[in-house]
Amino acid sequence: SPRGPGTEAAPAPYHAGMSTDTSLRQTPFQSFHADQGAKLLDYTGWEMPLHYGSIIEEHKQVRRSGGVFDVSHMGRLRFSGRDACRFLDLVCTRQIQGMQPGQIRYTLVCNEQGGCKDDVLVYCIDESEYLCVCNAANREKLLEHFDEVKGDMVFKRKDETETTAMVAVQGPKVMEMLSAFSSEIPGLKRYRSTTKSLLMAKFIISRTRELTVERWPDTCRRAIGWRSSRTSSALRTTLETWTSRSRAQASVSPRSRWISRSRVSAVASSRRRSLRPTR
Repeated sequence: SPRGPGTEAAPAPYHAGMSTDTSLRQTPFQSFHADQGAKLLDYTGWEMPLHYGSIIEEHKQVRRSGGVFDVSHMGRLRFSGRDACRFLDLVCTRQIQGMQPGQIRYTLVCNEQGGCKDDVLVYCIDESEYLCVCNAANREKLLEHFDEVKGDMVFKRKDETETTAMVAVQGPKVMEMLSAFSSEIPGLKRYRSTTKSLLMAKFIISRTRELTVERWPDTCRRAIGWRSSRTSSALRTTLETWTSRSRAQASVSPRSRWISRSRVSAVASSRRRSLRPTR
């Protein structure tokens, strides 16, 4: 019946799981989020989880023990070739030349007037290969900017955002949990990375801010896509094994075994404790 004067419409019911908007991009962990009852929303054209029931409890879980964040919507760009380093040295405000393999540098990409287009992380794989992580909302803008300033420099650029996955692991017990899988990872210095293999997939595992481990699967050198059922199944099994151990160690509730983040901050790499998806 029609609402009378002064009455408010009832809020729309909350439906966990898949969104009805089929135009949104989805991360390789989409089915995992839906299975865990995540509330999904549109974030810069990606369908991302906001929470799994209680933001407060999920926040406490990360502060007490640890959480896993799907950040696959963030841009991942690979630069390789003769002038890859020279080009990144041109477009970034921080010096890229001289970086050692496994080193990571936080820097800005600015326009000719000095205005900031985005803040990024640059990973040095070797002297002629680099990876750049940028914010989801600025990825296409950066790609256009890179095309405009490339000039006659010779290098290859590959956008791997939609063919790879990326997760961030955060919390005071993260390193203790990771030590069950690798003795090398807990010893990583800040802004350093290493490469590990799991079954048929290759992972780049990095430590940026304190107690934060980011990792993204590198599928460029292997003929395996992260959307393939075999690889996705292997990663899912690993995550479930890991989170089962974390629950045993820290009494983690079932709904807290995957904790999402929805963030709108401008500096993605320096504010890892927020609860909203990164740009």
